[in-house]
Amino acid sequence: MRYMISSAQLILFNLVVSLTSNVFNPCSKIDSERDGRLVFGGESHEYIQYYYYSRMIRLNQPSPFVNGTFQKLVGDHGWIPDFPLQFYGANVTRVEMTDEGLIRMYEHGYIGTIDHFISGFVPSECHISIEGNLLALKWTFHVSEGTFKTTTLIHSNGKISFYYDNVPWGYEKYQLQFVGFYSCEGGATISVETVVDKKWVKSGTLVEYEVSGDCAIHNSIETCQSSATSNTRCFWCERANRCIVDNNKDNHDFKVNGCQIGNMRTERNEGNGQRESHHTLPSSYLNLCLP
Repeated sequence: MRYMISSAQLILFNLVVSLTSNVFNPCSKIDSERDGRLVFGGESHEYIQYYYYSRMIRLNQPSPFVNGTFQKLVGDHGWIPDFPLQFYGANVTRVEMTDEGLIRMYEHGYIGTIDHFISGFVPSECHISIEGNLLALKWTFHVSEGTFKTTTLIHSNGKISFYYDNVPWGYEKYQLQFVGFYSCEGGATISVETVVDKKWVKSGTLVEYEVSGDCAIHNSIETCQSSATSNTRCFWCERANRCIVDNNKDNHDFKVNGCQIGNMRTERNEGNGQRESHHTLPSSYLNLCLP
């Protein structure tokens, strides 16, 4: 299989996701998607829940491991997924990767776009891996200040991840956006935008959008803990008094630690410059959250 993309494109350091599908149509609840709710956060992390997605941001993270072979893109390329792939709740039947650095999603018609770029006319290259249940793209932007690298991961379960590496000084001030356009009854279109604050844009930042499922509708510990389905697991976040999704075992400890009510002390590891958080979890809380 041959993949193609141009060696340069106009880029502004934003992530823009556009949705124009009638498949997922939450127009009556658009305000909750637009504003989101901070579940917990600190100097090195943040967890926000929106209507369809929840978003985790963590600094000083290792680069995501991708078990696949990457090939260089040159020009445009169309791809029909050979595994289940979802985007904003719609089943993706075709993906187009353009010479402008865009990823366009289609079901019966166009359902959205992922656009990941930096401002300026910058020479760049992209390598892609499609293997298992994962679509992965590694971008390299050759800016005057150095080499800027990003990794985009799109999972079959709807999770979308972004990792930043070698961010030159000054590029940390740009923002990361996640924008959706919803087609509502009567032909109206409503846009939703979630903005990642510019303070997070730096080397080692991992941004993860995870499908929230039905977790947010549960308003008690009992209903939250008993709401597990074949696709979604939830647990009760004590700090936010809110039910949140817990599908990824790799993120479970992060959510448990962030949701506990109690003292947290954060100190700097002088050896690697990373922050380490230390929590003391009551046994009753662990029994509640862990399966």
